[in-house]
Amino acid sequence: MAMQYVVKQIGECPECAGKGWIQNPQWLELGVKYPHGASYEQINEYFGFEQEVYRWPPEQLDCAECEAMGRIEREVSLLDALRELGFEEGK
Repeated sequence: MAMQYVVKQIGECPECAGKGWIQNPQWLELGVKYPHGASYEQINEYFGFEQEVYRWPPEQLDCAECEAMGRIEREVSLLDALRELGFEEGK
């Protein structure tokens, strides 16, 4: 069996842009509904709370794509990595 060489490719997570977190989609939807800001009452109503119970969901969530690391690591073949860097086979 031929030997296969691999290298680790590390890059910024495209989902969270390297922050390790994303904006909670529920809060994004709330921002669309109330583009100029929402009152506590409107937020409670939106999340289904009756009174002044401020147990809202978090505004930020850990990025599932990179497991909150802000970067993606994967193994690629050495040959593919060299091609991506502009090296050509046989030259």
